[in-house]
Amino acid sequence: SILDGLHDHSTSTKNQGVQAICINSTHSPPGTGKAIPCATLSINRGGKRTWRDHILGTYCTSIAACSSLLAIGTFDGTVYLYGTSPTSGWDSGISFRSHAPFVMTGSVVSLFFRESKADAKERSKMEILVLTSDGAFGVYSIIPSQKLLYKGSVLAPMNQMSLSTSNQTSHSNNIVSLPELVRIFTTESAHVIVVLCHAKNKNTPFGGMIQGFVFNRDMEVWTRISDGRFVYSNFYTTVPISKLSSGLLSSLDETVKGGKHGQPQKKGMMETSAASMYYLQEDDEHCLQSFATRAHCEDRLPCAL
Repeated sequence: SILDGLHDHSTSTKNQGVQAICINSTHSPPGTGKAIPCATLSINRGGKRTWRDHILGTYCTSIAACSSLLAIGTFDGTVYLYGTSPTSGWDSGISFRSHAPFVMTGSVVSLFFRESKADAKERSKMEILVLTSDGAFGVYSIIPSQKLLYKGSVLAPMNQMSLSTSNQTSHSNNIVSLPELVRIFTTESAHVIVVLCHAKNKNTPFGGMIQGFVFNRDMEVWTRISDGRFVYSNFYTTVPISKLSSGLLSSLDETVKGGKHGQPQKKGMMETSAASMYYLQEDDEHCLQSFATRAHCEDRLPCAL
């Protein structure tokens, strides 16, 4: 399972004065004498609670919001959608259950809204990405109509990372440590991006600690577009240059370079040349850095396309 535990969750709308908070607890309904799990969703405006709802029988595992909808994902695999005032929006400080609950294939791990504004003749489009604990994800249209847009699984990149960072000892003992989910989201061009991180421990060698992947919808396969193992490259901390660092790939590379805790794994740049990267030297077996630098530069070109 990629569900890493139960915690309280909160999110803010574009109006930073309004915040939604979901707290997990247990309650004993009158006459039962038995405690049951409960997720309490509250909306606070200006530090004061203005609305509250209880989801009995389960815990909250994920929360997300956009301009007109709020989504709650629960441990029992349910997604609850809440609406708000069509005129004043979240400034009203109230909400209501706007859709029937959607039942997924596993506990809800992550939710992500993608909203696209339309012109005066068309309605805005609202999509939601749902990731569950069995590794399955789906991207669904909520507005203007409810339908599945596409789906897939994150098990392939997770399995690839677990195999690439496992040593012979862990294989012989049948121990496979799965990476942690750092982030999953959809881009404006309708691509699913996932960033995974492998916790460093005695069974995990250095390199490949964090990687980024994009889902190719036409091929139904994941493409690795950012790889922490290029830390051995001379250009690891300098590609892309600052003038080109505003794109999605650049932002993803910065995340991978910083690692899980935002600390660069390597500083500085060593002097290099095309000759040192492409022509074999006498001590070829000892120039791993030249090969890593060449592979890093070649890798960035197709990934940028």
